[in-house]
Amino acid sequence: MKSKFKLYVRCMTYNQHHYITDTMNGFMMQQTTFPYVCCIVDDASTDGEDVVIKECVKDNFDLDAHDAIINRDTQYGTVTYAPHKSNPNCYFLVILLKENHYQNGREYETTKYIQEWVGKPPYVALCEGDDYWIHPDKLQIQIDYLDKHPEVVVSCHRCNLREERDGGSKIYLRPYDEDMSRYGEDGTILFDFEEFFVKGYWIAEYHATVLRNIYDPYYWKNCKHTRDVHMMFYLLKHGLGVCHSFIGGVYRRNMGGVFSSLRQVQIADVQNNVFTEIYNQTKEPLIVNNIVHFRSVLLRGHKYNLPLDRITLKAWGRYIVFLSKEVRHAIIPKWVRKALK
Repeated sequence: MKSKFKLYVRCMTYNQHHYITDTMNGFMMQQTTFPYVCCIVDDASTDGEDVVIKECVKDNFDLDAHDAIINRDTQYGTVTYAPHKSNPNCYFLVILLKENHYQNGREYETTKYIQEWVGKPPYVALCEGDDYWIHPDKLQIQIDYLDKHPEVVVSCHRCNLREERDGGSKIYLRPYDEDMSRYGEDGTILFDFEEFFVKGYWIAEYHATVLRNIYDPYYWKNCKHTRDVHMMFYLLKHGLGVCHSFIGGVYRRNMGGVFSSLRQVQIADVQNNVFTEIYNQTKEPLIVNNIVHFRSVLLRGHKYNLPLDRITLKAWGRYIVFLSKEVRHAIIPKWVRKALK
């Protein structure tokens, strides 16, 4: 099915009824020279998020348009599609799933559902239901760059962090987003597979990402621990990434987020499973150091049930170095440590 859209926005969301309005407002505010469709897939939420989404569509979209689809029942969920009332290039496709696909390991199937209704546009923008965009030209800037640079497959930008886990709400830039020295005169920085995975994948927040629609989610369908890092692994094997210096969105940390609510050791456990599975499938040597790091964090958290392999041996070596520093700090006075430097 040929698509009339140049880009579709992929928004997977679950139990984000407090935040999804900000997300949808960020979608609707985009000013583009091309048509784009925002595909909001509610993963069988139980907190009333589906009601919030329906109200937004009712208030802002033309449900009487000749091509509108309203609450059509399918095997996997209820589908609504309509153009925006005042933004001629903005369309919404809402899929309210009957069963939670993420928990059942079937999230990759949602790509097929989306393509069934809007085809396969050349570009995909990503944003989850608790993050949001704040720059009205975000999509236009990213697509203009990708159109001019066919060697680039992933585009992202700087973003604000909104910290809400302590009950308040503080918005700020993280240190690596404050550093403008890395950017060229055109306000961009290029990165490749090694830059992303070896030097620290600080670069591409999920909600900031626009990518060429070459990613095959079925490539990883046999993995039990799929995350957005799988997508970046696949894409950066096929081209370069670019990060723009403009601040285009807000990454929200809240207790409802998948990672935001986890402790450091829990995050390391998840990431160890993710990267170990990728390594076992691809044997990519450049990600070994990532696994070593995550396993050393697990050892510090007294999680010793790790695979008996060379990667774990490296993790034990790093852990022993960590313990030696801890012991030194505990038994040697601070003034002595300073004198020994």
